Amino acid sequence: MYEQSNILSGESFIREIPKRPSLGKVVVFALCLWGAEGMYLHAVFEWVLWSEWMIFPVIPLFLIAGYLTFWSKNKRDYVVVLWGVCFGYALGYLSAFDYINKVNSLSDFTYLQGDVECVSDTSKSTYASSIELRITSDNTRYLVKASYDEDTYGELFKGERFFGKVQLNTNYEIDSYSKKQGIHASGRLIYLDSIETSDVFSALYGFRIRMIKTLLSRIDSSAGNDGACLMLALSCGYRKPIAQSSLMQGFRSSGIAHLVAVSGAHLVVIDACLLILLRVMRINKSLSILLRILILCAYLVCAGLPISGIRASLMTLVGMSAYMAKRRSNSLNSLGVCIAAMLVINPLASVSASFVLSAGSTLGIVLFDSLIRFALNRYLPIGRYIIQSASLTLSAHLATLLYAASTFSYVSLISLPVNVLIAPLFAPLCVLSLICALAGGLFGQSFSDWVFVLGDVSCGAVCEFVRFCARIPFAGIAVSLDVMLAIFISISLVSVVYVSWGRVLDNRTKAAKQIAKAAKKYTKSKSKKVSLGSKIAVGASALVIVFLIFAWPTLASIFTPEIIMLNVGQGDSFVVRSGAKTYMVDTGNRFGELKDAMAKNGIYVIDGVLISHSDADHCACLDELSEVAVVRSVYLARGMFECTCNNCVDLVKRSNELVGSANVIPVDVGYSLSFGKINLEVVWPYTFVDDGANADSMVLRLDCDVDSNGSIDYRALLTGDAERDEIASVIAAGSVGDIDILKVGHHGSRVSLSDENMRVLLPEIALISCGYNNRYGHPKEETLEFLDAYNVAVYRSDLMGNVTVKLSAGGIEVIPEKR
Repeated sequence: MYEQSNILSGESFIREIPKRPSLGKVVVFALCLWGAEGMYLHAVFEWVLWSEWMIFPVIPLFLIAGYLTFWSKNKRDYVVVLWGVCFGYALGYLSAFDYINKVNSLSDFTYLQGDVECVSDTSKSTYASSIELRITSDNTRYLVKASYDEDTYGELFKGERFFGKVQLNTNYEIDSYSKKQGIHASGRLIYLDSIETSDVFSALYGFRIRMIKTLLSRIDSSAGNDGACLMLALSCGYRKPIAQSSLMQGFRSSGIAHLVAVSGAHLVVIDACLLILLRVMRINKSLSILLRILILCAYLVCAGLPISGIRASLMTLVGMSAYMAKRRSNSLNSLGVCIAAMLVINPLASVSASFVLSAGSTLGIVLFDSLIRFALNRYLPIGRYIIQSASLTLSAHLATLLYAASTFSYVSLISLPVNVLIAPLFAPLCVLSLICALAGGLFGQSFSDWVFVLGDVSCGAVCEFVRFCARIPFAGIAVSLDVMLAIFISISLVSVVYVSWGRVLDNRTKAAKQIAKAAKKYTKSKSKKVSLGSKIAVGASALVIVFLIFAWPTLASIFTPEIIMLNVGQGDSFVVRSGAKTYMVDTGNRFGELKDAMAKNGIYVIDGVLISHSDADHCACLDELSEVAVVRSVYLARGMFECTCNNCVDLVKRSNELVGSANVIPVDVGYSLSFGKINLEVVWPYTFVDDGANADSMVLRLDCDVDSNGSIDYRALLTGDAERDEIASVIAAGSVGDIDILKVGHHGSRVSLSDENMRVLLPEIALISCGYNNRYGHPKEETLEFLDAYNVAVYRSDLMGNVTVKLSAGGIEVIPEKR
């Protein structure tokens, strides 16, 4: 030990850099097993690399590993690596083999019938309610994601058992996310009949459902209070009420959405904060571990015994307990055993986001929390418990931040300070919410109101703080990062930190002495002031870097106007840029895809959003835009303000909440927006005749004068969901004639085009926004035949991703993301 000084506060204390924990053979084996499984399954699911012969490449590796283990005298650590890779590859192959066989076996079935168990709570999608079902048919279990009519079946909860039938969508290709969840097919519920059950798990699930229904009645009685919604999410993992409110947007913007989900990152933070709280209360270690186990078990029961939660709880208790007991080597070995066992039991977990976050967070805390805490203690004159919260957050983020960013296409810029402030409060909030939920499950409506009021008020205060944080400008940014690249960078970063292990912080090294010397000089009151020129140079350099990263796409549009068809699945979202101005036409209804598309195209400031009509696949993401961009105004057809249908009333309300009523602008036919070299003019609708639905879609004519000589060089027509009859009316009114670019109406539906319209419009380029293998069959074959007959070049978002159309003096250049 040696004496060192806190150079910012001048206080002296004795402290050594904590010893680096050694990675034993168990941990190395578990990590190699995980890596091999994950790489293999990722290749199968994302790159469609699969063959029954793919098992043979691993056989030579098994033979080499066996020889080195049993016959070679030179047994080194690389033998452990080899065994881990071999078993990981083999388990990944067997898991993929079983999964693909089940998927293929269902491809010949129209219906699937058998015992049905709900493995998730109902989620409300754009068009219907959906739920994940485990169906046992002919002694084989299948996992199916099914949509259903909520009016027919009501609310379905996790753990409920039925006998039923599902109509399968045999022509629908399962996306990679569903594959990684082990979902074998999608379909629609035909009928359900209840099954009487008396096993332990059914009793636990029934108890959870009673808790949820009791708390839901309390939410109704408190007029949808945010605190009550948060309490229900924290106690029962039931997030439907909070997801349907704008509050969830605040949690995502603040970077703490993991705290209201049953995830490993959630449980790691909660358990760590709970342990700190118990230490403050001076609870002895044995009682502390017992209380943590009881609270986590109670939470798991309330949350419906999710597999991800059980995995995370085991890793949390094993890893954190040994670590907090100052036995990090035992902690790592125990954690390695847990990881290896879980991956052997369920290889698909290796590519599950919840597993990656839980295992990565726990590993990060066990490995690096002591080092980060040492650095914070040394250089930051702040309270001990703030440092503890900050070190927990940073060490968990070190291994998982980039992966989370690539998975959710978003990075919160205020995540660290918000986590530091909020995370310590979530342990007591979870305990208080659990008490309310358990009391509701045991005593129903009769339990004491003051318990619920206390939880409601406490959670409500947190909700207000989260809403405040979400209103901070540029609280987060959309990012587009490949998952494998994110994992590679994370592994490299963790490896560098582990190998270097605080050498720059060691007072005995040259680097540390230079850092300390510089910091000491900076904090002296009589130190030489930095010149104004130096400050300006540093500030200008920082601004240039920020500009190059974020503003270059917008700057480029000053010289070359462009239209971008964003790939948002089965929905519409287009961006028009010119003269450093950016306008968005529709938002789609899948925010994950929208965030990713915005990140890829550098969209961070939106001068105006024009909503064509009130269907969800065109406007559902309007509220969430503020998470990743500054939105200055919203433009709606005037008829939308006068329409009394629920969709239009709701859209106007959401627009007012997003930008303020003064910035929600009603537009009529003839209204135009001029920016840069582009002019957008509204040419439809004249009046509302369809309650804001397809026939009332706002149609925009885009004129582009690239050489600024006063004549139109290019013309485009953006049609929303308007179809051939509406376009015929626009043509008849003389608002549009020969065009260059046509955004095909209603995703290329059967009635989107007509021969009469095509003879007038004569477009050269057609843009069709639609989802891959969508259930509507868009675009229809008739529409494609129309376009082909007129020699129109067709670009589709489902096949080509984001499509950029650049308008220059040299002609029109179309750049698809996928060729």
